[in-house]
Amino acid sequence: MNLPFGMSQWKPRHLLAAWSTYWVGLVLVTLGPALISIMRVTIPKDAKGSVSASFNDSLFSLVVKAGETTTWSGSAQATSLALWIAGPPLLLWLAWLATRPARRADAMLDSAPERLLGDAPASLYDRERPREERVDRT
Repeated sequence: MNLPFGMSQWKPRHLLAAWSTYWVGLVLVTLGPALISIMRVTIPKDAKGSVSASFNDSLFSLVVKAGETTTWSGSAQATSLALWIAGPPLLLWLAWLATRPARRADAMLDSAPERLLGDAPASLYDRERPREERVDRT
């Protein structure tokens, strides 16, 4: 089954766009509330807030405080973060590779010398002689 614009029709730029869209969505969904809270405690001139991030024992933590009140806090294991960041794009890349049309390796190998040499002489010795004096060595 070949969809009009299925994954088998994707070029590398489509794959990169899909990855970028995923990463932007991941940031907005997971850190969206934190970003809003950070803006509330840092942007106004009279704001008295703080933002702290830490990495301790493979645990990432982010805490946003307005005065002494915690307005947002979150933490995640480094392994979980790595899987969320790299896992779905890696699976998408593998699916993209699996749906790509197969290339004929034998056709590419057969035409490689012609593509590389074109109408080039067989050796440096042949290059020195005029074209009509070349010796056929086959």
